[in-house]
Amino acid sequence: MWQSIVTGVSVVAAATLPATSAPGAEPPRPVAAPTRTAAPTADAPAAGAGQQLITSYRRNGYRPRAVAFAALPYHDEGVSPRRPFGLVDSAGVRVYRARDGRIFQHPVAQAQYGLKLLYTYQVTNDPWFLDRAKRQARRLVAIHRSSRGAWWLPYRYVFPLAGNRADLMRPPWYSAMAQGQALSLFIRLAAVTGDASWRAAADVTFLSLTRPPAPTTAWVTWQDANRYLWLEEFPRYPVAQRERVLNGHLFALYGLYDYWRLTANAVAAALFDGAATTAAVYVPRWFRVPGGVSAYSLRTRTRSERYHHIHVNQLRHLHALTGVRTFAGLGEALHSDFPRPDVRRAVTFRAGRQVPFTRYGETMRPTRPVRFTRASAAMADQRRRVGSVVYYRMATGAFRGRWVRELTGHSIMVGVVGRFDHLGSRQARLRPGVHVGYRFDGAHRRAGSRSTRPGATVTYPVSALGWWRGLRCVLVSSGPLAGHWVPLSARATLA
Repeated sequence: MWQSIVTGVSVVAAATLPATSAPGAEPPRPVAAPTRTAAPTADAPAAGAGQQLITSYRRNGYRPRAVAFAALPYHDEGVSPRRPFGLVDSAGVRVYRARDGRIFQHPVAQAQYGLKLLYTYQVTNDPWFLDRAKRQARRLVAIHRSSRGAWWLPYRYVFPLAGNRADLMRPPWYSAMAQGQALSLFIRLAAVTGDASWRAAADVTFLSLTRPPAPTTAWVTWQDANRYLWLEEFPRYPVAQRERVLNGHLFALYGLYDYWRLTANAVAAALFDGAATTAAVYVPRWFRVPGGVSAYSLRTRTRSERYHHIHVNQLRHLHALTGVRTFAGLGEALHSDFPRPDVRRAVTFRAGRQVPFTRYGETMRPTRPVRFTRASAAMADQRRRVGSVVYYRMATGAFRGRWVRELTGHSIMVGVVGRFDHLGSRQARLRPGVHVGYRFDGAHRRAGSRSTRPGATVTYPVSALGWWRGLRCVLVSSGPLAGHWVPLSARATLA
């Protein structure tokens, strides 16, 4: 039935975009950053808010590019089991249970589950997963509302922002994250199945990301007082109430990328550029917290370890989707600020004085020192950065349940830890002199080394970075040190 609803819908064509704003019309150029004197403000939308397309936002020439299947967003999360995760209804569709027990549709949960099921179908060829992916997408189709020629996916329950019961999203409300992830699901289903009805659903969902703010109808896209484009996870009118959630902005950007990838739509490419430009400017100045967990949003500036790691992975993907090393550097910086703490690995201790710590929130307090008469080892189950210092939480041995500092040659975790795998191209620059790389076996023990002595500065591709013995290092993927971890230094740097 829904096929007839979308038949004949007019889609924004490439010609709709002004020629002066077309991707590639100007070479990439620096963009002005907002002055960091106070938190950036969200003023009224730019002139022309009544137009059908949001326009005049800043763009830095970040062009989307094709990537391998494995590097596509959502393809690094693994396959889905047949047993559903989360709450599903009798049709196998993800739903949400409110505190009062009522069941509601949840567009983001349905789109995310559909994408995971579709990926599982693509790698297993099991039609059961394709059927379940379609069920999620059909539910999104069934709940949509039409406005300004576009499809919108409503949330029909009250949602407290940052858990604040006095700061509520009231139904029906909409989200760029839901619009973008549903767009990814629809357009990927169109590509996998060849069914034109999914393409039609994608077309009208895409239009929702092109519409400027309006006081009495749905919208999710806006530009701030500095003309930076935002894909707003929690849009409210007036615009000054905007939350500016980083992960929601970047998930919606994935939808623009998928739509461009499978349609070559110039408006999608331009919006992708604008959204990526916003990330390039705001992440280092406003979301990043050097040495700590990044901010979830700019309005409340709450911080969450879970969302910090989502930010890291999204920047890793943005590097792949653009080929621009700016995003690799941002992902690496956030990863270094606060690597994933959960790691179970042996820690070696040298003989002598060792000081254990007790953790109180984000403070580590030393307790009575212990003197080891000989070198020893015990297992740790966390490696956590607190400020500028890294600590291990010991799971066995004399310090079980307490923490010890990471100190090279004194108390150190074996092997390479805190690994960050690149999806895009990254290189290391080795200056003249001797450089030694190290290999490790499956038990994280050193399994060999190799050296090279370039007579001039050379660059080699690297596929990952991490820490070994407290030193930041990179995994070289070709050349004389291929398969070896090389510590970074003044003579060995990321290019």
